[in-house]
Amino acid sequence: MKFYNTILVSVITFIQLNFVSAQKITISGYVKDAVAKEALIGASVVNANTKTGTTTNQYGFFSLTVPVADTIELLISFTSYSIQAKKITAKENLRMDILLESQQPILAKLLLQRERMTTTYKKRRWVLLTCL
Repeated sequence: MKFYNTILVSVITFIQLNFVSAQKITISGYVKDAVAKEALIGASVVNANTKTGTTTNQYGFFSLTVPVADTIELLISFTSYSIQAKKITAKENLRMDILLESQQPILAKLLLQRERMTTTYKKRRWVLLTCL
């Protein structure tokens, strides 16, 4: 009888340990442009703690299942937008909307000149004169 009690206590302890270690929460929401409030299709949402992530769908919606932790750091990025880092303390499912700020593109004017070499091989080359 004592043997069965020991096995029963061991099994219950094992099940509880697995349940605690397997707790996960879902973080979901929308990623949108801060000014136009338009959905950003294909924006990346990454859990920096575990290096796992997802992308937004055609409506700008994402859903990410993560293990419960004291703090969860999310990195949200999209081409030509500023990267956002959000630290979250959540013990249950969470819905959040994220607004990304657009970065102004840095464009430089280039002035190119084409020269034709008059040699027997007739080489062509491009010469960069200035970068304004």
